[in-house]
Amino acid sequence: GAACVRDGLTSYRCNCTSGFGGEFCNETLPKCSDANIRCRNSECVETGDPSIPVYCRCYDGTRRDPRLNDTCPFSPCYERETDTPVCKNNGTCRIVNNAHVCDCTGGFAGQNCTKTLKRPLCEDVPGVCGVGICQQSLTPPYYSCNCGNYPSTFGKIITDLTKCEESGCHAQNPCQNGGTCSNKGKGAFLCQCPSRYTGVKCEKQSACFNNPCLNGGVCEAFNDTAYFCTCPAHFTGARCDLVIPDPCQSKNCGPYGECRDIHGTAVCQCSDGFHHNNEPCENPCLGKNCGPGVCTEKKNSTYEAVCACPVHRKGDSCELPNDKCREAPRCGGGYCKPNYASARGYSCVCEGGIVKVEPCPFSKSCPIKDCGTKGVCVETDGIIVPPSNRPIYYVCSCKEGYISSGSCDDVLGAQMATAQGRCGPTGKPYPSRNPNNPFGCWCNNGTHIPEIDADGPAQYCV
Repeated sequence: GAACVRDGLTSYRCNCTSGFGGEFCNETLPKCSDANIRCRNSECVETGDPSIPVYCRCYDGTRRDPRLNDTCPFSPCYERETDTPVCKNNGTCRIVNNAHVCDCTGGFAGQNCTKTLKRPLCEDVPGVCGVGICQQSLTPPYYSCNCGNYPSTFGKIITDLTKCEESGCHAQNPCQNGGTCSNKGKGAFLCQCPSRYTGVKCEKQSACFNNPCLNGGVCEAFNDTAYFCTCPAHFTGARCDLVIPDPCQSKNCGPYGECRDIHGTAVCQCSDGFHHNNEPCENPCLGKNCGPGVCTEKKNSTYEAVCACPVHRKGDSCELPNDKCREAPRCGGGYCKPNYASARGYSCVCEGGIVKVEPCPFSKSCPIKDCGTKGVCVETDGIIVPPSNRPIYYVCSCKEGYISSGSCDDVLGAQMATAQGRCGPTGKPYPSRNPNNPFGCWCNNGTHIPEIDADGPAQYCV
């Protein structure tokens, strides 16, 4: 059955039919079914080529000649001893990480497709996995969905039979230039773009791509043309290109202060103990005259300067004498004497010249021997009597119409009425020991006026 064909002018060759070879087609070519042809751990392939009629196709893609006993390396897809496929019942073998994986069909499952599946089969429920791939399982519901490249189940097998939904965030991320894809369901997606890119897929350079903001400004892009610059301190303008003048540049806070820019206003922050009134920080006692006193700082909001006066002086600048005895301190049965060595500023001189800090005791007997027939000796709180300005604690209390000039023998008459008018409605006149001003006033508020000037103002008691 071979055909002879001319090969040049004087030569011929034979075209052999399938299964034969040799120069004259008289040789039978080897077949995979021949007993002496064995492809261990591989698949036997017949080529029909007389030069290589059969070969063993190894799992790693190489070829071996079975006539030379050239065997393939061991394949996980074949039984080592019998050279039969490990995937039974027409299962297709795949090698994953040097191990076999069987893709079973026809109602079979298991590692080697040897177990019969229960219904339903994937072919019984077409489209159950949507855009995913249905895979058989040995446990109810006997199949699962491989969602492949789709969103939250990317590369995983789900078993809750949730239908795989198509998503824009597939394995080939639609977001360009480092954008992050978020699945919005039913094929929709949203790209979160880096600051330098914009567009639905981050495919456009944003207005901030080349950072138009100067002097350290931070650019925020709205699209590929509009942007906004957030400027650092001391800069302003659409591109932070304008310098804001420093308000402290012309502010003199002196050597004891530091200028601070508070919302565009220069404010002097002074060191402790110094103050300012929109002027350089200075010592508040500078220029304060306290006389014999000492200037100190009253630490309020303005660091006010105040004078600490010695005990014998008073006033804002210690300019006034501080005679404690003029304040009529109660020395009891003695009289007051200034004593600036004492913290109180006075001492009490008692009967017999005894000096005490506390008030003197009263004498048990009235020292005034004669108040006349119209008066009696009474004790007082200490009436200051000029010219000595020492208090007296006993006076003659005379009957109405009489005055005491050591006794109560002088008739007053109209003079007493005049004194009543000068003491006012809340005062009551009483006789004094001064013949020139013979009346004093007792007032309802507990005070008294030792002498009334006859030519002075009325209404002494208020």
